[in-house]
Order: sequence, then C-alpha cells, then structure tokens
Amino acid sequence: MATGKINKRSIDALRASDKNLFLWDTDLKGFGAKITPAGAISYVIQFRMGGREASTRRYTIGVHGSAERCGLWYSRQSR
Repeated sequence: MATGKINKRSIDALRASDKNLFLWDTDLKGFGAKITPAGAISYVIQFRMGGREASTRRYTIGVHGSAERCGLWYSRQSR
C-alpha cells in the first residue's frame, strides 16, 4: 500500500501490475487512486462507519481522464 501526494505527476507514474494497486493520499485521509491490471485508473474513498470494529468500505468516485467525456475526473477535481 503506497502513500504519497496524489497529483498529475504521481498518477502518470503509476504502472499496471498483475493485481489492483492503490496510491493513498497523504493530505486527505481515505482518498486514493486505484490502478487495475488493465491500466485503468480510478479515484476511490475508503472509510469505516462505526469505529474500528466496523468493516472497511471502499467506493469508486470517478475515473481518471478527460472531464469533458462522460463526467470523468482529474486528480484535482476529485478532491
């Protein structure tokens, strides 16, 4: 599980692997970028409702790309 500042440079540096990889933002807790083995990048949030005993939930909030096409997001817009 990698951490770092999520910006255009860090997103462009992500490379696909044989499994899903995540880059978690150091400034905004629970916000991250996910890259699939196919190379698709999406933005996710991860949280718990009910404290440490509750299970972790993860939601995709947008796909990386051009904002003009189908509501896709850039890293700056997803914050």
